[in-house]
Amino acid sequence: GVGTLAGAGGAGGILGIGGLIGDNIGTVQNSYSSVNVAVSGGTGGAGGIGGNGGASATPSSGTAAAGGAGGAGGAGVAVYGGGLIGRITTTTLASRVRDSYASGNVTVVAWAGGNGGVGGNGGDGSTGSSTHVGSPGALGGAAGVGGEADAGGLVGLENFTSGISSIINDYSSGTVSATGGNAGTAGTSGNGGASRTTQTGGAGGGAVTAAAGGAAYAGGLVGKVILTITPGTIDVINSNATGSVTATGGIGSVGNIGGIGANGAASSIGGAGGGGGTGGAGGEADAGGLVAYTSVTTGALNYLTSNATGTNTTANGGAGGASGSAGASGSSGSGTAGTASAAAGTSGAGGAAYAGGLIAQEVGAVLITTNYSTSAVSATGGASGNGVIGVIGGAGGSGAIGGTGGAGGATANGGVAYAGGLVGANTGTIQTTSYATGGVTATS
Repeated sequence: GVGTLAGAGGAGGILGIGGLIGDNIGTVQNSYSSVNVAVSGGTGGAGGIGGNGGASATPSSGTAAAGGAGGAGGAGVAVYGGGLIGRITTTTLASRVRDSYASGNVTVVAWAGGNGGVGGNGGDGSTGSSTHVGSPGALGGAAGVGGEADAGGLVGLENFTSGISSIINDYSSGTVSATGGNAGTAGTSGNGGASRTTQTGGAGGGAVTAAAGGAAYAGGLVGKVILTITPGTIDVINSNATGSVTATGGIGSVGNIGGIGANGAASSIGGAGGGGGTGGAGGEADAGGLVAYTSVTTGALNYLTSNATGTNTTANGGAGGASGSAGASGSSGSGTAGTASAAAGTSGAGGAAYAGGLIAQEVGAVLITTNYSTSAVSATGGASGNGVIGVIGGAGGSGAIGGTGGAGGATANGGVAYAGGLVGANTGTIQTTSYATGGVTATS
């Protein structure tokens, strides 16, 4: 019979923790917290193992029963942490944080993605008659993506679809660190089933989709500020942050290993091994002395008379995952040439890094007026994953040539890096005596 499809691992939910409030949709005024906020990550659920296809009895044609695919790993949990408030989210209400401060350190580590399950082996068709063939191996389960980490000295995430939000006369003084979750590991694909004499052996299961490492957003005052639908306004006015800030993207998944091809019976061709999987991209890292990432689709998003004076603002993109190895091809029967082997996968690209003394990355018509930063700024794009060695070709039968070896894994690019004394990447407007005095370094 056909192997059972394995169940996917469960994805995590959302975790928001603040020194005073975890999740806020109202007004906070004249409040403070000195609590150190530390949010540790867990891991998404693992995918189940696919069932093997059953062996055939005496059919004369067709293909043996298929194996079940491995289950996908669960996605890592998104985590939000703030010195005062974990996150602020609402659709139409007004939210204000005014005349408040936080002095504790904030450390946020998102959850890792779960591992994918191993794919089931293809059913054995060698006991059939005539043209009965073995089944290809089933695909392994995809890895779960790493979770996002948002950390802010005052607020981890501020996300509005519409409404009015303001952060006025607030400050934070603790150090802030955000680390995206690592992607899980993809499951190895199943092996091919043997075929009847004179028929090509079953192929090994091939490559599965890669999973990216989780993004990390760390801001001295707020991790992320997002406004998506008008009418809406977000203002950050007369506020400041004095702590150092670090963001590190999660590591991408390693490419899955292809399944092994079945050996050929007497005078038949060995099954092809499955191709190796592509490595996952490293997670993006945004670090801003005041705010890491800010975007507006429509509406108004304004930064007025605010500043960041932390010693260092550092963003490190996550490393890409290594490429996956192809599965070996099966050996061929007497007098039959060996089967060529498949190529290994391409490694994952390194994650992008954005760092700004005030804001790491702006998207949309953001307005910056009379702001400054004195922080030293550094952005380093993530390293690409390594390629793996190609596998040997399938052995030829007696008196025959062997198969061509598979290509090794190609290497992807490292991550880009953008750094600015005031803003790392800007699509908005900077005006009226805004300035920066810190040194700036970008490495990609």
